[in-house]
Amino acid sequence: MTTAIVVGGGIAGLVTAWQLVRHGIDVDVFESAPEVGGALASHHVAGLELNSGAEAFSTASDHVFELVEELGLTDALVSPRSAQSWIINVRGAFPAPADSYLGIPANPLADDVVALVGVEAARHAAADAQLRPDEGYHPGISLGEYVTNRMGRAVRGLLVEPVVGGVYSTSPDLLELDTIAPRLFPAVQQHGSLQAAVAALRSPGLRPGTAVASLDPVIDLLPRSLDAEITSAGGRVHTNTTVRGVAEAEDGGWDVTLDGSTAHADLVVLTTPAMVARRLLAQVPHVANSIPVLPTSPIALVTMVVDDERLDDSPRGNGALVASHTPGLVAKALTHATAKWEHVRRAAEESAPGRHRHVLRLSYGRSGDPVPTPTELPELALNDARRMLGVRIRRDSVAAIELTLWGQTMTQARPGHQSALAEVAGRLSTHPGLGLTGAWMAGTGIAAITNHARRVAHFLAGLKPYHPISASAPTLKEQS
Repeated sequence: MTTAIVVGGGIAGLVTAWQLVRHGIDVDVFESAPEVGGALASHHVAGLELNSGAEAFSTASDHVFELVEELGLTDALVSPRSAQSWIINVRGAFPAPADSYLGIPANPLADDVVALVGVEAARHAAADAQLRPDEGYHPGISLGEYVTNRMGRAVRGLLVEPVVGGVYSTSPDLLELDTIAPRLFPAVQQHGSLQAAVAALRSPGLRPGTAVASLDPVIDLLPRSLDAEITSAGGRVHTNTTVRGVAEAEDGGWDVTLDGSTAHADLVVLTTPAMVARRLLAQVPHVANSIPVLPTSPIALVTMVVDDERLDDSPRGNGALVASHTPGLVAKALTHATAKWEHVRRAAEESAPGRHRHVLRLSYGRSGDPVPTPTELPELALNDARRMLGVRIRRDSVAAIELTLWGQTMTQARPGHQSALAEVAGRLSTHPGLGLTGAWMAGTGIAAITNHARRVAHFLAGLKPYHPISASAPTLKEQS
């Protein structure tokens, strides 16, 4: 029987391992943490089981829905309540534009866009319709530069920047357009302008922030279920097990160095962050040296359970995204979880009947900026929540505060990233049995990671002739 080792027990590693097991391959998963799941984690706050990392997945593709169905979790699927989200910038707090994509408006002259950027800036953005489809673009261009070229600095800074900062924890000027939004420029070429492309890409009737889904009670049902399925199929998941290195073996397989021992397998898949993969593959320099050095952003999440009837009306809908350099605010986003998710609202109400219990999640961490310390965060989060919600929450109404610190988790796909990934995939072609996946290759989000992990497993199982470049990009063969 073919054997495989998967390094990393996050969602990428678990999906890869499960897919390999289903192909009849004997799999061992090595995870250094005490539990699998990575950023799909949960915790208990004031007696409520809540997400402490990722809370949802994109519904723009069927990748996660298919996984959920295969794992028998369809009954646990939940969608957000239909509620408006907000954007806060130097001009004030405003409902997010109804029709936008990464903050880019489908109609720059819509009232909700004009309120956010001003009349003159909206008119300048609308002139995008008069530009040539290829104007303002070049290979490797950043999302921020492209939006500025097409619609101006105000749209980039007051609309796109807070959305991208909330999702990717960095500036749109530091993210490659074709990696972050691979469908956007082709849609511009097809439909003639950036605004027309956004209109075509947007799902009709969806409010910003509602094109997602989750699981009740928490999204870490996914890694829990994958762990159970891998084990029941004969695979083995080892936690508290650190991999120190990976090297080619004389028999054509792979030797994986652990603390005090060595494991051997025919196939090996690294699902770690890029910098960890470079280090682990030091004895395979042909591949290691091609892996891009990617900046990452640390993230801090503050979960607050608050008893305040003034929050019953959801003053900022599902929550708010904050533009950088907004006076008086440090948080980059706030999610009003009991407004966004019916199952969270119901659980909160059942845990404290009649007390108007609410769950708020504030996130901190932007590229280049230090994350506030654990000592600073509780008071800072309370003050930020007050300003963002427009409600002066009393200290004695806070039932509990829980901090979650994520290290270098948010990978930043800088300009040139797609070319770098193509080189990595090309070099892997000379090392049969080695696969790489994870957010740095697949892209941000559970859907992208799930898709790429499956494709890597198919490649290693011999069902695909070429290692996939990313979740959205074609293989090297498909590019030729």
